[in-house]
Amino acid sequence: MTPSAVNPLDRLDQQRAAMIEDEADEEIEQEETTAEEYTASSYIAEQRILLPSGKYIRLRPISLMTLVRRGEIPNTLIAAARKLISGDKKGLSTTSEQETELIDFVVMKMIASFTVTDAPQSACSSGEVSIESILECDKLAIFQYAWSGQAALRSFR
Repeated sequence: MTPSAVNPLDRLDQQRAAMIEDEADEEIEQEETTAEEYTASSYIAEQRILLPSGKYIRLRPISLMTLVRRGEIPNTLIAAARKLISGDKKGLSTTSEQETELIDFVVMKMIASFTVTDAPQSACSSGEVSIESILECDKLAIFQYAWSGQAALRSFR
């Protein structure tokens, strides 16, 4: 990695720190969620969100932990996922390319508005979008959403 290249995980760490700081500033009084509310289908429904690019999309609420637990992360990306989940930046060896591929993989799994494919845009049919066509800021927002949920999007608005 060249000195001028920015590691995607470093950007996520900065965004996560800003989000935690924002949450500390705001105290919201809410009632506790009951077991019935927690397991209700509305809890896992797709959510429509505004991306940094100004586009609205629907996301499937899939967390990175869930993808790892289900065994859906490709073997080549397991180390990057474990590194992110554990927060251990030195213990597991990953490349910036693996981390970027992990972000792309999670984005492809989460977008519900249309099919995201790893094929070039010129090879996509109607209703499909190439992962290469999705803006980096939108990818990072979606990935951050997978990691932290709705609160993560505050830093992008």
